[in-house]
Parts: sequence; C-alpha cells; structure tokens
Amino acid sequence: MQLELNRQNIENLEKENSAPAISIYLPLAKTLAARKKDRVNFENLLKSAARKIIAAGSDKQFAREFVEPGFKLAHDHFAWKTKSAGMAVFIAAPQILRYFELPLPPKQSVYTGKGFDTALAKRIMEKCRGFYVLAASKNRLALYRGENGKLRELKLAGLPKKTKDLLPGRDPEKTLQSHGAPMGKRAIFHGHGKGKDTRKEILIKYFKIADKIICRYLTKENAPLVFAGADDIFSIWRQASTYPQLVKKNLKGNFEQVPPEIVSKKALNLLKNAPR
Repeated sequence: MQLELNRQNIENLEKENSAPAISIYLPLAKTLAARKKDRVNFENLLKSAARKIIAAGSDKQFAREFVEPGFKLAHDHFAWKTKSAGMAVFIAAPQILRYFELPLPPKQSVYTGKGFDTALAKRIMEKCRGFYVLAASKNRLALYRGENGKLRELKLAGLPKKTKDLLPGRDPEKTLQSHGAPMGKRAIFHGHGKGKDTRKEILIKYFKIADKIICRYLTKENAPLVFAGADDIFSIWRQASTYPQLVKKNLKGNFEQVPPEIVSKKALNLLKNAPR
C-alpha cells in the first residue's frame, strides 16, 4: 500500500517493532524507459534482504514468502510510472508492505532487523517541508503550495491573476473591486483611473493589495515564500510585501510555461542556499 509521505505515517511505521522487518531505499531513474533497470535492481535488493533473513536463522521458505509482497510491487506496472525521484519500501509479516514515493533520490540501501529504518525518509521529508511559490510576470500572478516535491496552485478568493489589467491609466483600488469574487472564478475588472501613475507605481499599489490577501493565508503556517519572476518585478514586490518569510533571492525568469515539477526543484535548491 502506498502512503503519503508525512510525519504521522512515519510515526506509525516506527511503532512496528517485529523482527524481521525490511527497509529498502531505492533511487529511481528520471525516464520511464530506464525504470526497467530500477525494477530489476529492486528485485535484487529483495533477494539480498531474503539472504540476510536466512543468515539470521530463518529457513529459505520463510524468507521467500516474507519478501513475496515486494516482488508483487516490482511487477505492479502502475507503481513504477511515478515521476518521483525514489521509493522507500517497508515489509513486515504477515504480508505487510507499505511504501513512500520520495521527492528526492535516496542513497540505495537495504536493512533487515527489528522494526523499520525510517531515518532517511524523515530526513527527506524535512528537506521537502512545505513552502510557497509566487510566480509573477507582466501577464500573470499565481500562488502555489509546494510540498514533497510537488506544486499545487492555490485558488485564493480575491487574488487577482492578471497584472496586465493594471497598466498605466487604471486605478488598482477600483480595478480590484472584484476581490470578493468566488474562488476559482475569473474576476471582472472595472476600474477607470486617471492615467497619472507610472507603471511601477501601479504595480506597487497592485502588489500591496495582493500582498494583503496572500499574507492572510500564509501567516497561518509561517512557511517560506519563494518569488519566481524577473529581477525588476521582484524588486517591486519586495517594496510592497510585508510577509516576513519572503526569501531574499528570487527564481529568475518567466515561469508561465515551465512545468510545476521543474519550478518545485528550483525552489527547493534555492531554499537550501538562500538567506531569508
């Protein structure tokens, strides 16, 4: 059974203290075509675990039946279509198998003994703690939650997406009258400014309003916020933002057409090294 990689599921695994128990960590290839080798490698790790169980005093029949759930997983074609960077597999009697998909590649290992070895899974989970990405360009504004190597766009009520609706000549306070629009529905903008503000001034006003909406949501968790966008736009956002966990460096570039998994990986690398 596949489990979500979270603290509760790891703690439940740690309560297992039977012997023998098997813990296998396996890095996965980036392409599906190379996953055949991963499956063969996984079967070899299962055979290694069986030999360790026999060496500890069990007979061959017991060891063969003990690792059988692992071989069933090895032949589960759906399970190996994952885009994850690795797997952590845990086997205990009678016929109990649990596994995590891992967002980062683990060091390959196999452990047999009393209870499960969850240390590496916990370290990877901590590295992939929750964070947020605010992707901004001249045409779009979107907030994402990142967790376990994946990004999910958030539909916040009142968060306007289209920065191009705030060109010089439009008043952001009036333009954002739609901030009470239902979640997930496109807002209808209807402001009429006097055209006196520069584009930078318009964007600062726009970002200040967006910042208030985002802060109301983010302060519940106090998680880091990564800005993905060009340097000039990030500079304006920093002037407007009041969120204390905004990461001081940004992901440079336009991310409108970049796959979420790539943005997530870049954000994680930035979080490892960037001061906050």
